[in-house]
Amino acid sequence: MAVNKKRVAPAGSNAVSLFTKHLKLLMIIGCVILPIISNFVLSLILSFISGDILLVDAANFLSGFITALNLVGLFFVYAVLLNSIIRFGYEKSKKLIGFCGLRIAIIYTSYLAIGTIITENLSASFTGNLITCFTNAVVDLMLLAGALFLACFLRSKYLDEKNTNITVKTFFAAKNPLISISTWVVVLISAFLLSGCVIDTIVDVVSYGASDLNSTEIIYLITPYVSWLIKTVAGYCVMWFTAKWLDTRWRQFSLESKK
Repeated sequence: MAVNKKRVAPAGSNAVSLFTKHLKLLMIIGCVILPIISNFVLSLILSFISGDILLVDAANFLSGFITALNLVGLFFVYAVLLNSIIRFGYEKSKKLIGFCGLRIAIIYTSYLAIGTIITENLSASFTGNLITCFTNAVVDLMLLAGALFLACFLRSKYLDEKNTNITVKTFFAAKNPLISISTWVVVLISAFLLSGCVIDTIVDVVSYGASDLNSTEIIYLITPYVSWLIKTVAGYCVMWFTAKWLDTRWRQFSLESKK
């Protein structure tokens, strides 16, 4: 993935250093702390209370909260990563890419650990859990690779244009490299999420038969797509507001470095 190594916006080395450290701190939060909290601590609590009939509402709330936290974390991490790649290039963003790989490892290691803790017959379930984790981890790595390819390809394209201003102002800006590339990455993530919905729908229809579906079952089949649309819109909002905030921080560091 060759990248044009020109900077999108000139700044002093001190500003670059401060901003890079800031991005690394955010990646530690998004790739280490949040996954441990949501995919291990909260998920372990959920596994213990989900079988209690008196805690059904609490379990449902916690399950929804974990899903929301993982979704926000996913788009936040990609927003931070894109900021680094677009401003400084692929080579200088390798450490942040490594954090993304660490995030995937933490998520599925947590899944295996929880399965080990709550399962009485470990030998009967471990192999199945391991296959599930491996398959999902490969999908997540493919998503990361696709996002990197898009970011690097589009960055080189935009850097050949005269307008390389990446100040974030409007909610949609086709000429803004940061917003445009973020939009394409959201589309990529959304496509991965949609593929899961389609596969589940096909399995359900094949299992129960399309001709026998009643109105309740049709609503059941449609609901995941409504959820997918909400996740896509929410994901774009997370990436845009993160880009806006990081743009503000970038300009602050640039001004401080000139004093």
